[in-house]
Amino acid sequence: MPGYEAVNWWGIIAPAGTPPSIINRLHRELGRIVQTPEMQTRFEGEAVEAIQMSTVEFGKYIETETVSWARVVRDAGIKAE
Repeated sequence: MPGYEAVNWWGIIAPAGTPPSIINRLHRELGRIVQTPEMQTRFEGEAVEAIQMSTVEFGKYIETETVSWARVVRDAGIKAE
């Protein structure tokens, strides 16, 4: 589709209602792990760039992606089979 760029992205989410203290700890610990030399080496080997976002930024990113790809589906006339 003209005007769109497709990229792969991964993220970790928790069930709705997970206490903020748990979300914050997961965010902090995962951020620490992503920065370790071992993970950096693995990312480099896969040609992956780890981009860390705040929990709010990631939520907004998911919303933006959902809206964008819903538009592609609609404009292309894609139907579930």
